[in-house]
Amino acid sequence: TLLGHAGEKNVADLHDEFAPLLAQGETLQRAFGFVRDLMVFTDLRLLLVNKQGLTGSKVEYLSIPYRAIVMY
Repeated sequence: TLLGHAGEKNVADLHDEFAPLLAQGETLQRAFGFVRDLMVFTDLRLLLVNKQGLTGSKVEYLSIPYRAIVMY
């Protein structure tokens, strides 16, 4: 991740952090990290996590349902 490439994260380690954000029955599938930011793929949507500031105390979450993605 230090060279500008996203590295894969362990989904089991992220489960506790994302449990309050997940819908009932939704599960984490894959996660990729870039420095402090994350891209998390669930079975229903894509979650983008943007941590700002030196301490990462300000966190922005963006939820994109797969049906809304028409091109990549």
